[in-house]
Amino acid sequence: MAGSARKHATAYPTTMIGRLAKPALLAALAALSLPGPGRAQDQGSQDHGAQALQAFMATRPYQELTARTLAGIPPAVFTRCPALAAKPSTVTILETVTAGPQGRLAAGKWKQSFPISGCGNDTVLNLYFFVAADGKPQAFSALPGTTLADPLLQRDALLYAHIGAARVADNCKNFLVIDTKADASAGQAAQAGQRLKAPWSERWTLLGCKRKVAVRMDFIPDATGTTITPRDAAILPD
Repeated sequence: MAGSARKHATAYPTTMIGRLAKPALLAALAALSLPGPGRAQDQGSQDHGAQALQAFMATRPYQELTARTLAGIPPAVFTRCPALAAKPSTVTILETVTAGPQGRLAAGKWKQSFPISGCGNDTVLNLYFFVAADGKPQAFSALPGTTLADPLLQRDALLYAHIGAARVADNCKNFLVIDTKADASAGQAAQAGQRLKAPWSERWTLLGCKRKVAVRMDFIPDATGTTITPRDAAILPD
């Protein structure tokens, strides 16, 4: 089931991917997992500020910022329960992280992904961090799951995902994306630091009016941007 398409200039991560080495620890928020002071390990010989980021991740301001950002994720996406389990998070540096003379971060952007399971919506919580103009680190949550779209492309794709879901969920206008899954082959290319030039597909799961809808999202990049098309929407069984 094809839908409207749109062009969007997309930037994809092209630097290293690291993984926190230590398990998550429980924060003061109910069943909210935060990363412990692990190590953002390099892939390849370039550092891209991994050591500076590693130092920041060991600080209380980082943990408090992460906790506030995770706490803002809707409960339908980040469901808390006693059985909540969190695997070590993955860190992707998007722009080189630098620190000033006293060790405070001066610049940089990175993404941190938290795989969670056990409470009914097994997914990946994705947080984006950046150092603002005033020198203070900031963060925001993006769509959950393994989508390869950056936050700007996600914003555009949301419209078409909602259109696709509304075609099968009669009389429902409000939807929330609770999970995304990218094709395995495209995901492997992104993890290798390759810019995605070939078309790829993802499966987005939306929740609306107490129904879950799966929508196939096709992304076709070219020299001018990315075409987005929703297809094959279907209501999922309870």
